[in-house]
Amino acid sequence: MSLEDTPPGSPSAPPVPVPDGWTAERDGGTLTLTSPDTCFWTFTALPGGPDPADAVDSAVAGLREEYEDFESEALATAPLAGGEAGLDAAFFCLDRTVSARVRAFREADVTYVLFYQGIDAEIEERRRELEALSKRAVRAVSGSADAGGASSLNAPPGSAPPFPAGLPR
Repeated sequence: MSLEDTPPGSPSAPPVPVPDGWTAERDGGTLTLTSPDTCFWTFTALPGGPDPADAVDSAVAGLREEYEDFESEALATAPLAGGEAGLDAAFFCLDRTVSARVRAFREADVTYVLFYQGIDAEIEERRRELEALSKRAVRAVSGSADAGGASSLNAPPGSAPPFPAGLPR
């Protein structure tokens, strides 16, 4: 299944395959996919092309303010797009560690922000799906044939980039 409704006249996140059991919602330039558990993935188009590093900072600003144990470090994986900024983050919510990954890149006059988050156990279980969704979305807006490597949801286990060991588990 794909989400194909794009608001006319404004940049928006491209349609991507929605994994089985997930729900999809579009709100303006943002596409949000939500797993049946705690995980969500968003792809947002920001018209005017703000700086990707600023977009990353904005994407996690609320988390930094809300969680005093919020930790982040530069994205330790190969970029999906040229000029990409990104980070991996972790924080504690109730009695669980939550991990998040955010990436931002500019294509023409639009900055795109990919963000996913969930409790560690689900992030680890769904990492291939989340990274494949991200690669497909980047490929859809950039026209890149590769967009950072194989994007199959059936990629071999262990092929998805791990979170850095320095973040809390």
